[in-house]
Amino acid sequence: MSNGTLHAFRHALLRDAAYQLQLPGDRARLHAAALVALEKLCGGRPASRPLRAAPDSDRIDPHPIDPFAAEIARHADLADPSGGPEIAAIRKLYLRRAAEHSERSFRPEEALPAWRALAGLSGGLEQGEALRRAGNVARIAGRMPLAEELYRGAVAVSRKEGHRPLEGICLGNLGVVLLQTGRREEAIRITTEALGIARETGNRRSEGEMLGNLAILLRESGKTAEAEALTRQALELHRACGNRPAEALGLGNLGNLCSQLGRPDEARRCYREALGIQQETGQRAAAATSLNNLAQLEVQEGRLADAEATLVRALAAAREAGERRSEGIVLGSLAQVEMLQGRTIEAVRTCRQSLDIHREVGNRRFEALALGNLATHFSDSGRHEEAESAFREAIRLDREVGNRRVEAGHQCDLALCQLACGKVEEARVSWEAAGAILRTFGEVAFEAEAEKIREACRQAGRPPFPSSLWPVGTPPG
Repeated sequence: MSNGTLHAFRHALLRDAAYQLQLPGDRARLHAAALVALEKLCGGRPASRPLRAAPDSDRIDPHPIDPFAAEIARHADLADPSGGPEIAAIRKLYLRRAAEHSERSFRPEEALPAWRALAGLSGGLEQGEALRRAGNVARIAGRMPLAEELYRGAVAVSRKEGHRPLEGICLGNLGVVLLQTGRREEAIRITTEALGIARETGNRRSEGEMLGNLAILLRESGKTAEAEALTRQALELHRACGNRPAEALGLGNLGNLCSQLGRPDEARRCYREALGIQQETGQRAAAATSLNNLAQLEVQEGRLADAEATLVRALAAAREAGERRSEGIVLGSLAQVEMLQGRTIEAVRTCRQSLDIHREVGNRRFEALALGNLATHFSDSGRHEEAESAFREAIRLDREVGNRRVEAGHQCDLALCQLACGKVEEARVSWEAAGAILRTFGEVAFEAEAEKIREACRQAGRPPFPSSLWPVGTPPG
């Protein structure tokens, strides 16, 4: 600015050229001046507080300077390239503020580099906690391989420092990534280890979270009674600790169990209670999951317009939160509704979007679901070879991630596809595989799929498959 006139660069390259013309010492002084000016503009430098090895409740209070924190951290770095202790302390202060501000603003991709930079400037437990926080935002952003790498780094630091509470928390976080990427056996081992540490160190909050995660793994392997008992035990701990986010998650998991066991009214109450907590506490990504669960009940009741409206709300919440994994899951549900409404072109497009996101974030469990939905479309369109190929790929993924209930559904759908194109013996084998799994989930789950097979056999003008597969007392015809 000169004589009251503001001059602006017409191109970023001109700005960069002018910057490079400054001597290194002059540039450093300009960055230091910018740092001081921004601090004065925003009410001064906030107090510094060490990053503690603690659950996510260890958050700093917002400050007017927070929107500029990332920029101030950059100015601090360039004001003293030698990285002296005073400048390092300023950088650490503003990197943490930048990271937490981005998290509060639902911008995980912006929080990630700030947490990683803070870890690089830190040592000991502070480094371990910064790595763990970086892993959290990487997971939210759908960058599962990076999240796993960061969590494993945090585990290594906590073990080196001999800090069992942080080790247990980091192992629990790692277990979630393993669960979400379908590595069931390792997830059980890591989560069980985290549970043991939580009990050893008296961390009841973490104990509740680990019990809830183990319950999910049990449910997906067909051990529904044990899963429900663990889920209710976890809920008691969440409530005793005032862990509202985990309480909402536990209610959602209990709702999933109730839905699976044929108790839709109880499931709806659980989902609505979970949604209320999530809206109260500002958990947008988690709210997207609860809305998606409610939409699934609406689909089962044939209320497709209501389900679509609920899913549109869920999709908006997932996108606002920057949660790619949730976005992919909701898109898959929306594709299912569009297919049921006969909007085939839209459904296939939405399903492929969902599939792309699942592959991007490593969500193999829901990749299998999306493939199954695409296979159903191929089958309904008479493209039986493509359908059979997609069903087999979905079943392969179901087996890899240990999702037996969904595997049974895909086996049943494959049998229907094979019946439709006259492959009766292959259909019988597929139904036997489905029936053997479904029996472990109880009569409600079995009967839902069995009726589809009976009807398909009737339409094909052939007798039903052997009665050995039907529940006792159920006529096959």
